[in-house]
Amino acid sequence: MVKTRKLSTVDGFVLVDLDTAPGSVGIVRSAPKILVSGAEMLARSITYTFAAFGIQASGASAGVNAKPEERVAALTAFAEEVASFDPPVLLDPAKGIDPANLAVLTAKDPRRPSLRDVHEGVSGADELLASGALAAAEAASGSLRGRRVVIEGFGPVGVALARQAVAAGAIVVAVATTAGSAFEPDGFDPVALAEAWLSQGEAMAKSIGSAQKPAWAVWGADADVVFCGSKTGAMTHEGAALLKASTVVPLAPVPVTTKALAVMGRNAVSYVPDFVSVAAPLLAGLGALEPAACVDKISALITECVGAPEGLFLAGCARAEAFLRTWQDSVPFGRPLA
Repeated sequence: MVKTRKLSTVDGFVLVDLDTAPGSVGIVRSAPKILVSGAEMLARSITYTFAAFGIQASGASAGVNAKPEERVAALTAFAEEVASFDPPVLLDPAKGIDPANLAVLTAKDPRRPSLRDVHEGVSGADELLASGALAAAEAASGSLRGRRVVIEGFGPVGVALARQAVAAGAIVVAVATTAGSAFEPDGFDPVALAEAWLSQGEAMAKSIGSAQKPAWAVWGADADVVFCGSKTGAMTHEGAALLKASTVVPLAPVPVTTKALAVMGRNAVSYVPDFVSVAAPLLAGLGALEPAACVDKISALITECVGAPEGLFLAGCARAEAFLRTWQDSVPFGRPLA
């Protein structure tokens, strides 16, 4: 079922999870070495997103192997080659990739262009992803008014999420980037967080809040809800064991390991399926639904899964797999976990 296509003009690949699907959507990452195994799980998460909402489409994931000084040229060559694919593979840039390097590919992308509009460093897709994750959190755990939240993997989505969460009455008590974590028991001002991100990027965690700690320390913050998504497998079983929060909501695909999910299950921590919480931009990009309707669908799906004896994640998987069986000969092997 999984089809991996090696590229001829650059050291890279495009992986499509369901090679018989009528279309595929995913992300492209670049580093000196991108592993195909990790790409498969990222694609699988997107496949489950579409399936959970009854859409016949596949996830995809691409990798461009290039050193930093070679990346612009490599991504340009990648975009030119992939733009000729038939059927097309629709790809968004992952964190750290300048969308301008994929201009040739983007020009042929029929999805909702307003999602790519950027204002003060935050795109329409970032805003919508934050809205969907916030809706998932509220459906899973109730109103966030007066509740304490953490944003791990802070970035453009975190900027949007902090603003929206505080508007909903929540208190952002900790944030984390690759540089570390920052704590503020009385709550961060979302405007200050946005300014710190725009001016300092990942280094912001070293200069804000009343306390700074290593990045991993954010898992143990005194909070009710943790939003996470810095990278694939960001939360390990060791991080999950530190959790004081009762709900974990992904901001990116596959942010926890299988062992972390097991620890959360033993400790009665609700884990919202990543393929649901990040779904809004993917659904809106197809053009069939308005953005607000996509957020409502996320809320409704999580509400249906709340209380399932197997937990939110497995209930979401069962829903996706039931739909996949209606149009695939078999369900892809391996659920979206690191």
